[in-house]
Amino acid sequence: ALAEAGEILIDAALHAELGPAVETRDLGERSLKGFDHPIRIRRLERIRTGTPAAPTSPLIGRTAELAQLLAAAPAARDEGAGSVFVLRGEPGIGKTRLIEEVQRRLADDGFSAHRGLFLNFGAEIARDAIRVIMRGLAGLTDEALPQTCAQFAATFARDAGRGPRFHIAIGDLIDAPTPPDLKAVQAALDAEAQAEGLRDGIDALLRRSCANRPRLIVLEDVHWAPDAALPLIAHLASVVPNEHCILVMTTRPDSGPFARSSPSADILATMIDLAPLRDRDAETLARARLADAPDLAEACVRRAEGNPLFLEQLLRAAASGSEALPSTLQQVVLSRVDALA
Repeated sequence: ALAEAGEILIDAALHAELGPAVETRDLGERSLKGFDHPIRIRRLERIRTGTPAAPTSPLIGRTAELAQLLAAAPAARDEGAGSVFVLRGEPGIGKTRLIEEVQRRLADDGFSAHRGLFLNFGAEIARDAIRVIMRGLAGLTDEALPQTCAQFAATFARDAGRGPRFHIAIGDLIDAPTPPDLKAVQAALDAEAQAEGLRDGIDALLRRSCANRPRLIVLEDVHWAPDAALPLIAHLASVVPNEHCILVMTTRPDSGPFARSSPSADILATMIDLAPLRDRDAETLARARLADAPDLAEACVRRAEGNPLFLEQLLRAAASGSEALPSTLQQVVLSRVDALA
């Protein structure tokens, strides 16, 4: 295989589509089986997910779910009585799109948004979802230099009147290098001391940021969170109700800490299960895209069975002149891959 163990490679086309959301390293052009020309390959170094993207299309449906999420804003903003939500639904059901709309509405209400995305590969990359959130709460950008992060950790610990353990924990949470004079202290910390330091750090960073303005924190695809991240997620969820903050997590219904079969008892949250789009809403979306082909639009609606992502892809395939509609979302992806060969 071209990729080494724990390595993620993407092509130039995907890199262009992801844009500033990822940090990559150019590995040059490579000859790949099935392609008649060299493909420029880039190695994924880091996911930049600090701020949710602005919506690019109107939200169709989801009126009740949107109202439920937005109803938590006044108490979080005015009283410091935060809320924790879990959006649970199948792939493509519209979890991310709903969050984008929530973020847009809450921005008008004075909320700052921070987003962390868990991926199904690489424990260190997955843990970066927590670090991205903490960096955002600290007011640091993805592009902040290591020395800038290290200076923040030192200043924050000093201003808080805290000692070396707290300093080390803040540095770990924002991915800052440990100062040479603290490495011996860090090496002597046992697992419980490290965990306690991280909990303290989360408390302090959240409290500091929420004192300035209310926050929306989004953790996407929590079903892919590594075991090491789950205690940090649980602690974050436990302190949000006492802050000017709303925490929204997304997950699939069949896996992870919020699976219907075995929900976590460690994380208290309001569950919102996203059902398939109603036929009326799906038809509204389809007719807007295929206004001149109502029969084809109706066929796309039937095939999608209420899955917004699948419907979007079907409509795109239909608009491009595809002779046959794919029968599954997986088939859509495979047809895209075939088109690259």
